[in-house]
Amino acid sequence: FISNAASIFENIEEICVLNEQPYIDGNIYFMGVDIAMSNDYTVITVLDKNKNMVFLKRFNKCNTDTILTNISNTINAYNVKKCYIEKNNQGQPIIDLLKKKHNCIHPFNTSSTSKAEIINNLIHAMNLQDIKLLKNDILIGELRTFGMTVGLGGNIKFSAIGNNHDDTVMSLAIALECTNKNKYTGQYLFI
Repeated sequence: FISNAASIFENIEEICVLNEQPYIDGNIYFMGVDIAMSNDYTVITVLDKNKNMVFLKRFNKCNTDTILTNISNTINAYNVKKCYIEKNNQGQPIIDLLKKKHNCIHPFNTSSTSKAEIINNLIHAMNLQDIKLLKNDILIGELRTFGMTVGLGGNIKFSAIGNNHDDTVMSLAIALECTNKNKYTGQYLFI
């Protein structure tokens, strides 16, 4: 891949303006989780139905029980309607365990195609300022150092630039996908 990657997100300062918010009765919440077990970070992101980020938790170097507890506690705290969890690598066993307690859990498979789709959706939402994010230094740093590289064959790869992390960006993109796919589901009365 070509080494001259550049950040792809715009309007970061205008969008990252919110403070963490507690659960508000009547609001609807969606969650995205990027799972990691070793050097990377597990990240939990909660968005409300209006695409406002209300919660972000980032942690690493912990056991499965800690991951399960953090995810379960967040689901309960926000009465989460749907939760997408990355199933790649260590995610599927976590999903299987959480499904025993929560019916809102759905696996999300991160492939080169699905990653490009959810990152492009996040780019679009940020360009339109259709999303508001937490004023969080780690998130802002990861947004600034997330880029796109184009390989010699024209293949596009989205990832953190250099040795930076992209876990908060991926969790956010998964949460946005969850919100976009589920915010209008429900019962409808046709007259």
